[in-house]
Formats: sequence, C-alpha cells, structure tokens
Amino acid sequence: MSDALGERLLDADEAAQLLRVSKKHIYEMCRSQALPHLRVGVRAVRFSRRDLNSWVEQNLRGRA
Repeated sequence: MSDALGERLLDADEAAQLLRVSKKHIYEMCRSQALPHLRVGVRAVRFSRRDLNSWVEQNLRGRA
C-alpha cells in the first residue's frame, strides 16, 4: 500500500495545467465523477498526481 498522505496534492489550477484543460473543465469532470479527486470541505478539491496519471493511462485511445 502506498503512502497517499506523503504525496503533495494538487489544487484545481495545477490539475488543469497538468492535463492542459480549463479549470472549469476540471470542475465539470469532478461533478460528473469522471476524474479521481478528493473533496476537502464544501468547495475545495484536491488531486493526486499518481491518480491523475493512472486516469490518463486508462483513458488513452488508440493504443496498440
């Protein structure tokens, strides 16, 4: 089991930059449960770089 608490979590701006999408798109994907995230309180969301990387790997299209 990995040490998830030892990893620095990304905020929505950082996740948007990493995935090269708008922050609005990040929030829409969170609302639809399409993107792995952690809700902190009522408004804030955080993202694990490891989870985002896994999500990208799982959602790549056209891989041989």
